Amino acid sequence: MAEGIDVDAEVDRYPRSAMIEEGETAQSPVSVMPPEVQHSGASDSVYTPQQSEDAPLSGSTHSRTDSTPAQGQSRFQAFKDWSHYHVKCTRQFLNEKLGRSAKTVDASLDAKVEILRNTQTKFTHLLYLTQQLANSIQSVADTQRALSENFAFLSVKSPELGTEFDSSSKIQKAQSRHSDELVRVLLAFHKTMDTLVHKTMEDVFLTVKQYEAARLSYDASQTAVERAQETQPTTPAAQAQYKAMVAEFESEKEKFEKLHSDLEIKLKLVNANKVCIMYTNCGL
Repeated sequence: MAEGIDVDAEVDRYPRSAMIEEGETAQSPVSVMPPEVQHSGASDSVYTPQQSEDAPLSGSTHSRTDSTPAQGQSRFQAFKDWSHYHVKCTRQFLNEKLGRSAKTVDASLDAKVEILRNTQTKFTHLLYLTQQLANSIQSVADTQRALSENFAFLSVKSPELGTEFDSSSKIQKAQSRHSDELVRVLLAFHKTMDTLVHKTMEDVFLTVKQYEAARLSYDASQTAVERAQETQPTTPAAQAQYKAMVAEFESEKEKFEKLHSDLEIKLKLVNANKVCIMYTNCGL
């Protein structure tokens, strides 16, 4: 210790609470550590509080954007449009059934669609019969091959009737080949007809469903516009609503006319395809 320094005077300069007596524990800030840190056994570890995941980073200028309100508004608008469309079409459908509203009818197009429905029904039954016939002939061909093998075996085992058995074996073998060829032709015809009935015609009927839905929506919009014209809207709000109804009617009309044209084209193509397939494959 350096000379000239009064130890007692230096000690008296500090308050009593700042000194740690023997047997006492220092009340330092480290004592507020969580229990898992205090009892970890690492005397030299320093506790660092963890930052919450939801808290923004220090010094960061970016913040999380909440898009939930926008999404909710978009879903609500979609639900509103869906409800408006279905309520409008349901009202029009009921009014048509009750005779309270007019219905757009194309007698020529409806007749063509009905003819196609009947054709599909008949062709479906034809497909069933073709498959049954192919299965029956295939069974006959298998039996003929079995007979041919047995006649060939008997021609060897019975020399006295060898010529007759050998001739019968050759006849049954030739017949089995013809049966196999007929089965092949029938299955090719069945495959082509199946494509025509279950793909080409079904595509036309899908367009028919879309056309009917567009027709119903078009008639409903037309009825709404006609009723709005009868009331003669005068207020700005009523006039704005009337303009929106007219714009919706024009959109539905364009969609309806497009589907009408598409359906006409598809009906012509499916009829031409039907004639070509039947002309090519009916020569069994």
